[in-house]
Amino acid sequence: RLRSRCKNPRCIRTNHQQDSTPCSCSQFRSVVSEVDAVINQNADNMIRAFRQFSVAVTSYAVKTDSTFPMVTIPDFERRVDALKTKDKHDTSGPISVTFLPVVRDMNERILYEQYAFLNAPEANKESQIVTGMEPNTGEYVPFIFQFVGEGDNSTILPSGPDGPWIPLYQTSPTLPSAFFINWDTAVYPWNMRDLMVMDETKSAVMTEIFDLTSLLSEEDQTNHPTSVFNEPIMTNFSTNAKVGGMLQAILSWDIFFKNLLPDGTPSVYAVVRNTCNQSFTYEIIGSEAFYLGEGNLYRFS
Repeated sequence: RLRSRCKNPRCIRTNHQQDSTPCSCSQFRSVVSEVDAVINQNADNMIRAFRQFSVAVTSYAVKTDSTFPMVTIPDFERRVDALKTKDKHDTSGPISVTFLPVVRDMNERILYEQYAFLNAPEANKESQIVTGMEPNTGEYVPFIFQFVGEGDNSTILPSGPDGPWIPLYQTSPTLPSAFFINWDTAVYPWNMRDLMVMDETKSAVMTEIFDLTSLLSEEDQTNHPTSVFNEPIMTNFSTNAKVGGMLQAILSWDIFFKNLLPDGTPSVYAVVRNTCNQSFTYEIIGSEAFYLGEGNLYRFS
């Protein structure tokens, strides 16, 4: 929900009724309407792009007779880079995108781990070459695993015997080594929760706002609110298809508010609320977006 900051406090107090002071409220309402429309269009564009990506992966799996979770997305780094190609009004690129196959039972796990051993390091190596990294397939862990302990005292152990498991398989930005491939992201309660919702609805899910610092590289970390967007990848196009994997994007909310207005445009406040009883406020000044903090911090001035 957006609010405008009119230069005439008296007009605001009288609910836009006429008074003796000239007022440009119609100008501000026009600006707010424009911002609201562009933000919603950017969000729709992002959702549509991920849906198209998902359909393309399903189509590839069907045409190559590949069975989930034994699927490798070709040209993954280039496909994700296409999601980040923006014009000046569309800034909805994600911080990172990851392909997470869904491994349902122990039989699938055995087949997946064999498949990943033969394919995952090379797939990551190809992405490294595309991005100009030194190719590195070392440090690969040949089973689905979890971290136990913290910091220098942490170690890795195979994930438990009960599925589903949601291992990391391909990611952009590309991993500098193959070490994190097969890391079981099912350790995050929100990943399991979102998988349950996607199994039921076959639709994308966005999480609440929370701190994702531990999942981001130092250069990608941000002080802005962050959420996870999960787009299901179906095993085929039939009505009884299952979720075979997910495209997971980490989003920083400032991407929806930058580069919306010309420099010199008066301030517009954006108060964002979700269904998890969370809210936060941005102040948009021209092409810049400033995060003010949690809650409804909109104030007349």
